[in-house]
Amino acid sequence: MNCPIITSKLRWNGPIADFIENLPQLVMLGSQSVGKTSIIERIIGHIGIMPTGNGMVTRQPLHMRLCYAPNVEFVAVVSESASLPSLQDLESRNVTNKNYRVAQSTDEMRKHITAALKKNVWLDVKPLFVKIFSSKAPNLYLIDLPGLITIPADDQPDDLDEQIRNLILSYIKQSNSIIIAVSPANQDIANSESLKLARQVDPSGDRTLGVLSKYDLLGEDERQGKPRRQQAVDR
Repeated sequence: MNCPIITSKLRWNGPIADFIENLPQLVMLGSQSVGKTSIIERIIGHIGIMPTGNGMVTRQPLHMRLCYAPNVEFVAVVSESASLPSLQDLESRNVTNKNYRVAQSTDEMRKHITAALKKNVWLDVKPLFVKIFSSKAPNLYLIDLPGLITIPADDQPDDLDEQIRNLILSYIKQSNSIIIAVSPANQDIANSESLKLARQVDPSGDRTLGVLSKYDLLGEDERQGKPRRQQAVDR
């Protein structure tokens, strides 16, 4: 049994939860509609598995355990519980408490996640858990969070922006969190809300990786300025 498989088992087994608190986790951070979904899908290796739409689509933390399975195209499990079955359990149907939904395709996974997401609240701090088995997926623990906003809409709570910010801070301040701060490539990096928030908890940048999204929106002149933008991120 290799290390990634051991890590996968540790991450999801409740009795040793205290031990696994220090295992690395990638935390996606960015403003609303910045393109985090596209980046996540490319990390996973499958397109079209995440809910998309206008406005605030992600309303609660989404914890995703990616498990490399060489002989599996795609199998996913979605649940409100962190206790999820292994691939062996799914194949042998050796499951006693089936509190989850199984997806055999990317379309099924997107539908299951959409159905499980809370629609009657703007923000829920309780995570939704997803476990993905695929020959295209790396062994990673990935957390997607609601996007940062600046001004709540008329039908949203007045302090929704602060609620989201506090939720994000509770994740990225953890020493085992590797912060993936996503910023649109067509925006001046000096105005990046994600990098600004990451710097609050990681001023040295040791745990922060800046990622530029929507690079296709840049004109040719702007693309020539990429090295300057990269230098701004490095600083």
